[in-house]
Amino acid sequence: MTRDIRGTVQPDALASRSMWIAWLVLIISLCLTASVWRYVKTEVEQDARREFDSRVQDITRFIITRLNNYESLLRSGAVLFAVSPTITREQWYDYVQSMRIKQDFPGGHRLNFAKRIASTEKNALVQQVRDEGFPEFTFWPTARRVDYAVNIYVEP
Repeated sequence: MTRDIRGTVQPDALASRSMWIAWLVLIISLCLTASVWRYVKTEVEQDARREFDSRVQDITRFIITRLNNYESLLRSGAVLFAVSPTITREQWYDYVQSMRIKQDFPGGHRLNFAKRIASTEKNALVQQVRDEGFPEFTFWPTARRVDYAVNIYVEP
């Protein structure tokens, strides 16, 4: 620092220049830091999006495959009844056992066959199922209807 004629302290040109350089270095450093931060943030977000999209595709394929498997199971049951319209309880049991539901269909606990029954056939069906060894079999709800959908066979 230097003093002028009046004795006032004047900053050196060198000190003033050093101060500007320091500010310039600080501003450039902050701009560079912000640019690198933005680049890294963008890369991390894109990486996360790619990972998310990949997992969504994997899960979607898994769900579609599982639904197709269950659809095949149901279609094979429909074929069973198309081949022989009158299936016995034993035949249904054998069919369900051959499908290996617990092993090959995760989440599947049982396979039911529901039959559409007219109200005029209700009493005969109740008696038939009771004669097959299910003395507690009944219709529910008990309200009178024109038609009923009754789970006749439930395995396992």
